[in-house]
Amino acid sequence: MSVSLSNLLGQGPAVRAYLSANQTLTSAAYTVLQVNTVDFDTNSNYNTSLYRFQPTVAGYYSATGSVSLTYLVPNGPITAALLYLRKNGNVIEYSEVSATNGMGATALTVSTLINMNGTSDYFDLQVYSQVGFGTSYAVAGESSNFTSFLARLP
Repeated sequence: MSVSLSNLLGQGPAVRAYLSANQTLTSAAYTVLQVNTVDFDTNSNYNTSLYRFQPTVAGYYSATGSVSLTYLVPNGPITAALLYLRKNGNVIEYSEVSATNGMGATALTVSTLINMNGTSDYFDLQVYSQVGFGTSYAVAGESSNFTSFLARLP
């Protein structure tokens, strides 16, 4: 049986959103990354107030999140950082970095493929940053972002 790729590719929901302003992170606290500016959202499934993607088409989705973290002098340095990709508030994938001498800045990326039910399931990003003292920041712009697209129907 032959299947035409033109009937399958590019038909499902896809989104790309990024952080529009630096986000202050409290040291040693878990915080939802406020990815609030949408580059594109082909099916209007991204919520810029809750910072989550809730696709209305069931299927297997590719999801990727990235964050760039830094601290401002005299705060810091960053001693540990984690980025979590969550489904319905539960961690499904994460990336972490730690340094005994501290870091001035770091970047983390997480990616996975997961089944979404097309009704109540959603993705979001959560970040954890620990600094020597003071606060750290999720850096605004293209380096702190979220992308997802329908990779396959169920």
